[in-house]
Amino acid sequence: MIRPASGKDLADVARVHATTWRTAYTGIVPDSYLGGMSPEVSLARRRERYPDYPVLPRGEELVAEQDGAIVGFASLGRVRDVGKPAEVGEVWALYVLPEHQECGLGSALLAAGVARLRTLGFSSIVLWVLTGNVSARAFYERRGFALDGGTKNWEGEGWSLPQVRYRLAAGGFQA
Repeated sequence: MIRPASGKDLADVARVHATTWRTAYTGIVPDSYLGGMSPEVSLARRRERYPDYPVLPRGEELVAEQDGAIVGFASLGRVRDVGKPAEVGEVWALYVLPEHQECGLGSALLAAGVARLRTLGFSSIVLWVLTGNVSARAFYERRGFALDGGTKNWEGEGWSLPQVRYRLAAGGFQA
């Protein structure tokens, strides 16, 4: 079941976030950063960043629930890039626990996120992916997203990781 996040979901979303990061980004994001990632750290960051959770500044979250447990989430809203038009929406994040991947849950979350952004009036939808995250890039490409030429770097302490921007093609989302 995919539904809007509620206030009671924050700790579970933080758990999914930390767990997924530590597996999905091994070999991509420096170990020094991933080593500090835990459900507790993620929860503290989210509480600080989103004090009115589930209300996010300029966005919202959807959660995927299976057998009463949160196993994935998608964060979405207005594009975060400075200077982009207001009609551009963005999938800010999409994470599914490793043991729940490859069963269509990520596709369902992405489809629900795209549908929600369309309902909110966004005519164009983008997302950012770390260049080295080959599996995520292939996932989005199979679902109708294409590189649009946008690039930027995610900067950390002593490191910089390139990212590429994808835009949902005119043909729309493909499950």
